[in-house]
Amino acid sequence: IYGKSGQGKTYYQSSGRTGNIPPIRGQNHEAEIEISLDEAYHGTQTKLKYQTTELNPDGTVKPTLKQFDVRIPTGITEGSRIRLKSKGGQGYNGGQPGDLNLKIHIRKDKRFSINKYNLESDLKVTPWEAALGATVSVPTMESSSSIRLKPGTQSGQKMRVKGKGMPLGKDKGNGDLIVSIKIMVPEKLTEKEKKLFEQLAEVSSFKPV
Repeated sequence: IYGKSGQGKTYYQSSGRTGNIPPIRGQNHEAEIEISLDEAYHGTQTKLKYQTTELNPDGTVKPTLKQFDVRIPTGITEGSRIRLKSKGGQGYNGGQPGDLNLKIHIRKDKRFSINKYNLESDLKVTPWEAALGATVSVPTMESSSSIRLKPGTQSGQKMRVKGKGMPLGKDKGNGDLIVSIKIMVPEKLTEKEKKLFEQLAEVSSFKPV
């Protein structure tokens, strides 16, 4: 996690007014944070730490480590931004603090890739499930869901599982889960399996185009 201050000076918060100088609002800061896919899906509260600079009363610059708890709501996707009011640079001469603009990054996940509010994954099936059709289980963020493969399903074919993607926001439903079919061939065959495949090879007229 890292942060950077906005352009220009970051002002020190004075306890009172100084002469005729009006209150000056603090600079807005920017920071980025990385969370897991599960944290983005369910929402989370995490601790943010970021390094910035502030001015001492004598005008010298000092490095400052800021840290506080941040609530990440559901409905967050890659690149989303959250504005945290009054968490930016300190004001000068009684001015209000600036804001912190927090950009969210979602860590890569082994199970799913994320495309806005849709999730994408591969679904591995057997040759006979693809050829004959079958009901298969699809892993989801919550647990699993069942889909029906039509006879003759092809490798690379995509299927959509409605409402099993990322939350669109509180009480707004979910995006979809897109699965790509991957037909898997056994690496090792028993003698019986080998004979059955040999019989299929003898009787089948199928030729890939």
